[in-house]
Amino acid sequence: MSSEEAFVRRFHRDHPGATAAALGRGRVLGGAGSSYDGLAAATPRGGRVLDLGCGDGYLRARLIAHGHAAGQVVGLDVSADELALARAGAPTAALVQARAQALPFATGAFAAVVSHFAWTLMPDLEVIVGELARVLAPGGAFLAVVGGGPRGDDAFAGLLALAAPFAAAAPPTPRLGDPRARTDAGLAALFTPAAGFAAPRIDDWSIDLSGDAEAVWDALAPSYHLATVPAVDRAALRADFLAAAPRWRRPDGPIAATMYARLVEVRRT
Repeated sequence: MSSEEAFVRRFHRDHPGATAAALGRGRVLGGAGSSYDGLAAATPRGGRVLDLGCGDGYLRARLIAHGHAAGQVVGLDVSADELALARAGAPTAALVQARAQALPFATGAFAAVVSHFAWTLMPDLEVIVGELARVLAPGGAFLAVVGGGPRGDDAFAGLLALAAPFAAAAPPTPRLGDPRARTDAGLAALFTPAAGFAAPRIDDWSIDLSGDAEAVWDALAPSYHLATVPAVDRAALRADFLAAAPRWRRPDGPIAATMYARLVEVRRT
């Protein structure tokens, strides 16, 4: 296990369900629902679906809500703690602990593979693309929500600025994933005809995480970037953020917090 993967497993041991708690309440601007709903709605129906990096099972539930049969959705994650949370919510779900670099499934087993903010954390992308090509049936789709940074000068960007000195003083966190997972050029270089894929299609999204100051803090604070900040410094950062939050208040009341995301779709040829 790499140091990066060990870090991710520790984070999700300490914060199981954090991603869904943060982003499940968000809304895609101009869309209908959260980024989970947007991904679920875009996933083709009628065959088995693999949720890659399924976490606590939140996306699985949204896939079912959008018309996918419960027995057709399989979840996979490296974190035993996230999978335990998923099993608690869906005891009969098909859930597997494994790595994306070695998927324990037969060739052509899935009509779709989906990933919500997990694909960008994974190393060895060429190996993973090869595994996706193997487990997807011809014509099958890989869909991933990627991104995650702030969009605009609001509370998300403001929190990162406030957090910078605290993060700099804390033990360093590893660099996770591969930048190619979220850029046009990187995705085009990974998903090629030679690898068995048509050219990627990409839609840009903005996700609204606005709310009261406490809700915005709760959504943004459980991040990999701040994972090693000591508790006393984390408390000081929280106090600084709550004091600064009124500067980002929208005219209709909530504290504005917006992040960017992209929906990537590639088809198996």
